[in-house]
Amino acid sequence: MDGHFVPNLTMGPDLVKAIRRCTDLELEAHLMLQNPDRYYKDFLEAGADLPLIHVESPVNTGILLKNITREGSRYGIVINSETPFEKVLPFLEDAALLLIMSVHPGFSGSEFHSRFCVQDSRSSLIYR
Repeated sequence: MDGHFVPNLTMGPDLVKAIRRCTDLELEAHLMLQNPDRYYKDFLEAGADLPLIHVESPVNTGILLKNITREGSRYGIVINSETPFEKVLPFLEDAALLLIMSVHPGFSGSEFHSRFCVQDSRSSLIYR
């Protein structure tokens, strides 16, 4: 979280690097950033295995995901509950993970969005 894409701040690549020294488990880096295209390499170099990219970020998502793939990494797609599900469709086939936010991103303890249930059902139907 960068304080711009969402109104909160969290730790960055240094925390990923510290955690990586303690485990071989797969590490996901949920990049709630205004410019994930500027920082994804830092997270990969720190030891993150799977950057999670919001389709709502004001970057060219397709180009960003191709660049992540060129780095030899897989990626996950994140969609907020108020975003039309169609926005993730172009990226689902190659995504390792789809994260549908059930709360507005930025703060823990936020109100649950019931639209999440509809989004989740729709994503399940696409793959059946």
